[in-house]
Amino acid sequence: MSGAFLSDHRQSASEREAERRIAEYHESIAKRCYNGATWLLVITMVIMAIPQLGLERWHWHLVGVSALIMTILAVQMIRYGRISNGLVCLLCAFAVLPGWVYLADDVVRVGTSFFTMIVTQWRAKFG
Repeated sequence: MSGAFLSDHRQSASEREAERRIAEYHESIAKRCYNGATWLLVITMVIMAIPQLGLERWHWHLVGVSALIMTILAVQMIRYGRISNGLVCLLCAFAVLPGWVYLADDVVRVGTSFFTMIVTQWRAKFG
């Protein structure tokens, strides 16, 4: 954006349209990076939470690869103007995923017992 306030040159309609298209393009790239990072986070957490897959010894490798990809996506988000989304992505890559390695078993166990408790009460109440 030129300093039209300080100079006598005003942008033409085509220049403003070109800047708008560039901003929309940058926004679409940042949005795709954010969506990709979100899906990667969810898929990684689900894979680590399923004990039947037998991937317990690979959890840290999975976290490392996911964190690396999420870091690249976060840098792209920051580069294209979504700074807060990029910082949240970095937080998820370096705090949430490693924490999930330690908590996934407990969360699944508590969730399963909570689900069975609710189903038992619903069955008792609704016949």
